[in-house]
Amino acid sequence: MSVRLLLNRQVVRYGLVGVTALGMDIATFSLLRASGADLILANIAARLIGALATHAGHHFWTFRIGQLLANTWRSTGIRYAALWTLSTFLSTTALHLLGLQQGLFETAAKLGIEAGIVVLNFILCRTWVFR
Repeated sequence: MSVRLLLNRQVVRYGLVGVTALGMDIATFSLLRASGADLILANIAARLIGALATHAGHHFWTFRIGQLLANTWRSTGIRYAALWTLSTFLSTTALHLLGLQQGLFETAAKLGIEAGIVVLNFILCRTWVFR
């Protein structure tokens, strides 16, 4: 398989896994905020839900690491946790600095912020997390 075809396949799969996880993230964030949860805690919890789905999807489908071998699952998990920590810090800091009121604008801002982080995450997933 050519490198170009592999990269195109990975980009499409990355996008499909990411959109699914983003939906889980946004839904969790919106539900938590609507129930009165703190912005920072809601964002961290929502991103964690999305991250669990994302790591599994990318491990087994996007980058096809293979079977559930303890050593590969653990090593990609540790690197993904580090990436998640960086991304969550960036996302939460940006939301906090915007200081928006709870509601539609806050959710739209979260969507925009998360979309901006996608490129960084893909590059780091491809070159470091799932190498």
